[in-house]
Amino acid sequence: MLRPNFANFLWASLGVMLLLSPACLCADSESMTSIMITRSQLMNVREYPDALKNAQACVKREPTNPIHFRDMGECEYRLGRYADALQHLTQSIALKDYWLTRQLRYLVYMELGEFKKALNDCLRCLELNSGLNSAERDLVNICSRLPNDKAAQTALDKLKKSDPISAARAMMRTDRYKEAAELLTTALKKPMPAEVKLEVLDWRKRCYFYLHDHQKVLADLNEMIRLKPDCRAYTFLQRANAESALKMHAQSAKDLSRVISMKPTAKEIHLTTDELFYRRAACYIETGEFAKAIEDYTTLLKMDKTQEEAYKLRGECYAKLGKHQLALNDFANAIKYDAESSGSTYYSRSLLYDKMGKTKEAAADRKRAKELGHVHKAKSSILSR
Repeated sequence: MLRPNFANFLWASLGVMLLLSPACLCADSESMTSIMITRSQLMNVREYPDALKNAQACVKREPTNPIHFRDMGECEYRLGRYADALQHLTQSIALKDYWLTRQLRYLVYMELGEFKKALNDCLRCLELNSGLNSAERDLVNICSRLPNDKAAQTALDKLKKSDPISAARAMMRTDRYKEAAELLTTALKKPMPAEVKLEVLDWRKRCYFYLHDHQKVLADLNEMIRLKPDCRAYTFLQRANAESALKMHAQSAKDLSRVISMKPTAKEIHLTTDELFYRRAACYIETGEFAKAIEDYTTLLKMDKTQEEAYKLRGECYAKLGKHQLALNDFANAIKYDAESSGSTYYSRSLLYDKMGKTKEAAADRKRAKELGHVHKAKSSILSR
């Protein structure tokens, strides 16, 4: 008799062999379960031709198993063989009406432009699996292709009334942001838990963002922060962005300071620490707080002393404060670290030379800026504002 530990090892080894062995479908020793596991693995790595052969062999052994026909249909759908896919998915449904098979078939119909048939399968899919987000999204998409179809519009209206939040999210996935925002506004009028309200506000805020309605974006962000004052750094960054878009630069600087103090990772906020300091410094410049902007550019240069842009912008701030020699030093460093792309720096220095009454030096810098391809635009330099 085998010892327990050795027996467990033997069974585990056999299991691994079954999972990793090639799809040797004619081998009598291989169980149907292991064949299907192999097929699942092939489909997961998109090896659809091999998975299709596997499913075809299984159909011969189990001709009444709907899963084999469904997998055949899915592989054929992925391979663009839509007529074959429809045949085998229909056979699978005849054996057992399952929501996933319905979903696959309506996707095939959508590819073929047969949206009326796609609608029927999508509705049946939702009957079998209510609240399926992907099907709700596809329902909105299908209905948009059937604007004059009464059944389609009835189905869409039913989804809007029964579950406006899901309908709105589906519309967002099809870029129908205005309609989605209206549905979410309707949903928000009803009582809901604070955590759900936060999610709904976040979705509506996204709609307003894509609609470029920064005032409403800001209003939703304010409400989100009111409901959860200890929210993540990205929420404060989004509010700072909305405030900047509305030229509320002082408030934006405060929110950026909050974000910086939270020390988020670049992955959390999709921005580097450098970019945060550049953005806050830009806000300080807009509010005329040049000393604070200088502090931020100095911090940036402590992180990396070769940042040409930080030298240039700090030089312009020094010039606005009348600290001409410090400004000239920074302009020189900006040119030193990026000599070939420093046309804007030469132009800014020419403005400072004009202010200092050094017309010859100003003319030389303007000429050099032009040689480097710099084209002056109104207010492109802090010194021209």
